[in-house]
Amino acid sequence: MDGMEKEVTNFLEKNSPDWIIQDFAQYWLAPISAKLGISRIFYGIINAWFISFLGSFENMINTNNCTSSPKLEDFLVPPKWIPFETKVAYRLHEARWMVESSQKNVSGVSDIYRSGVTIRGLDAIIVRHCHEFEGQWLKLLEDLHHMPVLPTGLMPPVVKSSSDEKNESWISIKEWLDEKPKGSVVYVALGSEVTVGQSEINELAHGLELSGSPFFWVLRKPTRSGNTDPIELPNGFEERTKD
Repeated sequence: MDGMEKEVTNFLEKNSPDWIIQDFAQYWLAPISAKLGISRIFYGIINAWFISFLGSFENMINTNNCTSSPKLEDFLVPPKWIPFETKVAYRLHEARWMVESSQKNVSGVSDIYRSGVTIRGLDAIIVRHCHEFEGQWLKLLEDLHHMPVLPTGLMPPVVKSSSDEKNESWISIKEWLDEKPKGSVVYVALGSEVTVGQSEINELAHGLELSGSPFFWVLRKPTRSGNTDPIELPNGFEERTKD
């Protein structure tokens, strides 16, 4: 993607759009859009707290300097620029991944550096979340970068249904849930963008069975998965775990 600057520039010059909505990776769009007078918005599918944890865009850009690169312990506690009390921090394995993201890769820059250069000079940030869940973090994000932060909400997929139709499957699920004590049901859902193999399914099933707890497992094939191999529950799992 870093080799597409010329083609993208030609496209923008020809079409003269009013706005560019971009991801963090295309950090080279910043000077191009500034030269052409095109407004930019960063659309982040990650949470506001995740972006806020990285600090200002100046702080992100400085991570490309080896003397300013964040250390592992920096991600294990809330950073000093968070003005409110919070227990949000990375787990050890997550912190290790973040440290790697702050280091230069084969492209010559780090992912966090790309994010900083992308955010610098933006007109607004869009976050796929809502004030009800991240009100303080959305406000902090505005304060850190001095620009509007617009939550889009959770944007669930549209489900075609008729108000006259009764969803028998959901009715049976709701009745089952209503019978269970509050807080007793384990909910398992990996999302539609996560690809898991048969071995991971087996491990999850084994763990749920060993727990002996009632569970609600949303198991489906990712919508954009190119894996055509069927995923099956272990033999006898449903029989052994049913109520």
